[in-house]
Amino acid sequence: MKVKNTSNATKNWISNLEEFRKDKFPEEKIEHVISIQELNKQLANYIAEMKQKNGNQYSATTFPTFWKVTNGKLKFLSDLGLNDAKGANALSMDEISIILNHKTLDSTIPERLLYRIYFYNALLLGIRGKEHSVLLLEDFKKREDGGFTVYIYRSKMNQRGAFGSRGKADKILIPYNEEIIQHYDKYISLRPKDADPEFYLQEMGEEDALSSGIWFKRNHIGFNRLKSFTRTICISVGLNISNRKIVPHTGRKTMVQALESIGKSTLNIRKQSRHKSDESLRPYLSTGEKDQLRMMENLAEKITGNDNKSRKKFQEITTNLNNSNETSEFDNNIHPRYSEAHGLKVKIHYTRVNCTFKRASQDNETSESSESYEITKKIQLTISQDETSKNN
Repeated sequence: MKVKNTSNATKNWISNLEEFRKDKFPEEKIEHVISIQELNKQLANYIAEMKQKNGNQYSATTFPTFWKVTNGKLKFLSDLGLNDAKGANALSMDEISIILNHKTLDSTIPERLLYRIYFYNALLLGIRGKEHSVLLLEDFKKREDGGFTVYIYRSKMNQRGAFGSRGKADKILIPYNEEIIQHYDKYISLRPKDADPEFYLQEMGEEDALSSGIWFKRNHIGFNRLKSFTRTICISVGLNISNRKIVPHTGRKTMVQALESIGKSTLNIRKQSRHKSDESLRPYLSTGEKDQLRMMENLAEKITGNDNKSRKKFQEITTNLNNSNETSEFDNNIHPRYSEAHGLKVKIHYTRVNCTFKRASQDNETSESSESYEITKKIQLTISQDETSKNN
């Protein structure tokens, strides 16, 4: 159901936008613009040049609803996965292990401690790219069990850089794990008391830090440097990330896929990732190609009788029969026949001598428990590549 005031306001905005676009852009209407880059350019130009009819600039407080709606729309699109996350590549569990066990993150000097804390935040908090830069120290609350409750605010800073009202926060839990928490405790304890409120502080050089005991400066790290951390860490530990998009959102996508790999439901994953629906979570999940390939490999083994293993077992049985001490002269009425078994041609001779043999099972798992049968014909099986080629 449409809201009348909203509908009228939208029409006015579109009308003003089209008036602005007239004679400036080739497309007749804004909805005819196909290129995302071009659409972004035209809207940005419109907002930048927008003025009152008398030529005066609008006040910064003129459009509170406009900014609220725009910000809400961007958040909505982000929750649907229509952002950088769709293009970001996740790290595997093996790659996570390599990173955490590399000296680059061993916390023995300021830079290494900083990298470890950043990597933990990316994985455990499911941080969106820009959220690293708005994390504050006060957002980390120590619980009685030793873990942390972390409050993550979606609202961004205004243009003056002040935090002001930060809106509603999502509450994320970092469990008490001695290996993890010891690094957080160390980092927080080494921060200067009068430092910037931002969580990530600039580090001191190794020699100065070790000689003075002062590991971090009072100033925080800017967004431009923070957004390079994920890629820097991966390269430093020797991971091959060529043709992969390793960006701040990589940590968030990695957390989702890691939780998925250990069997967690999408409902529980969403509690930690802060996705509002399964639909918005879906782009973060793994494609399942590995599981799909493994499933089809199992099916292929079943329908072929696990060909290589069965063939080897079949050859062992026939060799044992040929080497048995029960061999006798064939009578003059031998009639050779040929049979197909596991892709090999087998020559069968019939004789009236009694013998015992084991039946080769097509299912490798039950071949060793095949039953013995008494028969009144002796079967001599000979497998020859030459004989096979002659009868093909």
